[in-house]
Amino acid sequence: MEPLQSLLSLYQNTDQVLREFLPGQTVSQLYNVVYYDETDDMMYLGDHIVLVSKQTGLVEDKGKCIKITDDTVTLKHPRCNLCYVKTDYYLFLRHRRKTNKDKRMMFQELLKQL
Repeated sequence: MEPLQSLLSLYQNTDQVLREFLPGQTVSQLYNVVYYDETDDMMYLGDHIVLVSKQTGLVEDKGKCIKITDDTVTLKHPRCNLCYVKTDYYLFLRHRRKTNKDKRMMFQELLKQL
């Protein structure tokens, strides 16, 4: 059961609506992350993900994404890796920062094109 489903279907700005109606303890943990919408955004390996339960509205887990399938996402943990079904959670992403190696590869590809 998803209590916010009917409310989210009325609005287009899902991120702002979720931040308004989720519990305060959850909203305080959603600093510097954005709501993941499959139609607009891309999820990449290495992204930091916050999973919020659709049933309770509380933060279920946080972690680094190491595997993405059509219906699940796997987060890295110190002892084991945990898989979660995407449809059971609201996903919030903090995209990984570009490292010098990423920038170097980007510029190399640009030079090849010129």
